[in-house]
Formats: sequence, C-alpha cells, structure tokens
Amino acid sequence: MGRSASWGSVSTPRRLFTSIPVTALPSGGSVSPASQTFTNVSGNRPRISAASPRLTANSLTVNLGYQFGPDFLGRPPAGAGFTITPHIPGLWVQPFSKDLAFQDWNGTLTAQFVGASFPNGLIPVGSMPHLASGGGQWTTTFTLLNTGTAAAKVELGFFDDKGNALPLPLTFPQGSPDQTTAVFTGALNAGAGLVIETAGLNNPLVTGWAQLLSDGDVSGFAVFKDNVTAEQQQQAVVPLQRFNLGASYLLWFDNTNGFSTGVALANSALQATVTLVIRDDTGTILNTQTIPLPANGHTAFDLATFALATANLRGTLEFDSATGLIGVLGLSFNPASAFTSIPAVTK
Repeated sequence: MGRSASWGSVSTPRRLFTSIPVTALPSGGSVSPASQTFTNVSGNRPRISAASPRLTANSLTVNLGYQFGPDFLGRPPAGAGFTITPHIPGLWVQPFSKDLAFQDWNGTLTAQFVGASFPNGLIPVGSMPHLASGGGQWTTTFTLLNTGTAAAKVELGFFDDKGNALPLPLTFPQGSPDQTTAVFTGALNAGAGLVIETAGLNNPLVTGWAQLLSDGDVSGFAVFKDNVTAEQQQQAVVPLQRFNLGASYLLWFDNTNGFSTGVALANSALQATVTLVIRDDTGTILNTQTIPLPANGHTAFDLATFALATANLRGTLEFDSATGLIGVLGLSFNPASAFTSIPAVTK
C-alpha cells in the first residue's frame, strides 16, 4: 500500500494493523477480543470496544466497534486499521485473515469470512496431493509434527481418485499396533512427532491423496518411496500444502533432454473445475484446458501425454479453481527414472 503520513510522522501502514483473535460465544453475544496489541503512533492509541462473531450455516460475520481517545484531533492516516484473524474451535474460515482500514468516523468495521464446521472440533490443516502404495513397488510415509505448545488431536484421511475413502494398511515405526483404515485419528503432545507408513507393498497398487485435520498447530509432510530393489530405493517428499480457497498455483515443468514431468491434483472441496493455463519459459500461452475433479477427488498424469504442447519444452503451469480447495504437486523424472518433487507456488 506504500507509505503515508500519519499523525505528523511517516510510517508504513502495515505496522498500524493489529491482530484480533475472535473467541466463540455460545450465545452469540459480544466479548472483548482475546488479545490486543497496538502500535502507538505519535502518542495516540485506538481502543477496541467490542467484537461480536455471528455464525450462520456457511458464513462468519465479525462486527468490530472502535473508538479513539479524547486527545485524538486528526483523521486516521491512510492505510491504518486492523487485521482480523478469527480463531474459533471447530470452524475453518477463508480467508485466514482480513486487513480492514478505519472507515472515517463511523466507528464500525465488518468482515465477512466463508466458514465450514468439522466434527470433533478439528479443522483442515492442508493436503498432501499424492500418495502411492502397493504394486510391489510403492510405499508412502507420513510424518506429523506438533509445532505448538499444547497437545493436539490429529486426523489423517485418505481418498482415492473418485473421492471415496481409501482404506490403507498402516504400520507405526514408533510402536503402535498396525491397522487398516481410511481415517487415522490420534493425538500429539507439544513438540512431538508421529511417523505413519503404508504397508502392503505387494498389495494391488492404489493412488490417491491425504488430508490432515487438527485442533492445534500441527504440520507435516509425506515421502513416497519407489522400492526398485531391496537395495535400491528412490524417494520424493510431498509437502503439506495449506488450504487456500480460490488460490492460483504456479508449477514449473521441464520436459527437455529426456526429463519428464508428472502432475498430481487433489480437491478438498465439492466438485470443482480446475483451469490449467500452460506457458512456455518466455511466458507465452501455449494452451488452456479444464480438468474436472469430483469432491475429494484426485488425478495424476504425465504432462507431455496429457498436454502434447509441453513435449520437449520448459515452462509453467497455472492452476486456478474458483470453488475448489485444490492441492498441486509436480514430479520431475530424469532419463534413468529417478525422481524428485516440484513444489507449487501460490500466486
């Protein structure tokens, strides 16, 4: 937003914002924000009078009232205001926060968030857009980490290409009993980690993706392993991709000199259509395609086969979905079939 004069001084407007976590109320009444951290600007400090969250089926409205101290004589500086970040147990919201500027002198701000509730007070953390298990070749290992200061519940769900629950045989190197399930549930102490591996190497090959939910500060990643022989194994990391409603993702591809690129997509929302814009490395658009994904669906493909225009070229793939919550992953294979993952970049 640039720089602006404020109360006779020059400052960056972003520094004038304050984060306001909003607490849930059973009655829907008003409470003061859970925490308030303000930046003094020439001795004047805004004061929050109340914040009131109101939940409906699929939306969250945050009404924020504010007032200025009696010594305030001027107008709010351009760009000054609040950042509102709701933290409501069991409710996942998009966007995660909103910057709201002071509205002259009317003393009120309103922020609208899209909300979705989930069972057991858990909310989506992110997706791991690809997994593979079986076929005498593939296993996938999931590592979950609690980065917070309190214990957290976790739920790791597995889905196939059509969005159906995908039961997987699981083993736990840290000592828990083996189980076969499409939804693993557990708990992680603060600072702890959990390793989960797919078993059944010689079972029929299955592919899909994984979704992580939690009520705490949990993150993680997956590693899928190509067991070429008992002595030779190849691995690639599948990073946890945070959910971002309506986000666009950019993925680099390289199909030159014998290299090839694979792509995996996962959809964590209702049925969605993903628009794919293919560009060469100069930014010239080569092609535009659409990819339908069912609710909780997944697809994976060799790029040069899916889009012939990318053969023997380098470039970028842009994935957009206005309604879906998509995860994107790339894989780069060299001429000897060794591979590594290519992370998608959020636009």
